Amino acid sequence: MDDLKWILVDVFQALAAGLLVGLVKVPIPGGISLSLGAAAGPLVVGMILGRQERTGRIVWGLPNSANLTIRQLGLLLFLAATGLASGQAFVSQAFTGAGLRIVITGVIVVVITDIILGVVARMFGTSPIRAAGLLAGLISQPAILAYGNSKVDDERLDAGFTALFALGMIAKVILVQLIVGI
Repeated sequence: MDDLKWILVDVFQALAAGLLVGLVKVPIPGGISLSLGAAAGPLVVGMILGRQERTGRIVWGLPNSANLTIRQLGLLLFLAATGLASGQAFVSQAFTGAGLRIVITGVIVVVITDIILGVVARMFGTSPIRAAGLLAGLISQPAILAYGNSKVDDERLDAGFTALFALGMIAKVILVQLIVGI
């Protein structure tokens, strides 16, 4: 039980550091300032600390079982909260002309990017399992990753997802600020 306490303390220290990094605003020309925010800040700090593995007595990692449990719980809470928050707006917009155009555009973009990813993955000799993880990460879709993990027990799936998900999340957080700020 004492080990669990220290694991939680370490995780929350990393989370607090990530939230603080996310608050830092970097001004860019044009009067716009960018920040990583509450999502990408902890992600970046987590990647840096995960690469370090340890700092003094603090081990920056979780036992695999705790890691999987927290990820699954986080995914379930995220999907439930998203559904509850957007259910009415989705239904009111999804079946309109604009909603149909957005869905068709989204499907076209996803299919084209999936085909390109598949071709590139094959050209570089990427395994089909890692390519499936890359696909889930490319479209930032943890539900696809959860489905894949329910079908195969292979760390390459998670590795592929993580590689593109992290990069995509950071890029999107910055891009949205640029779009809104301009």
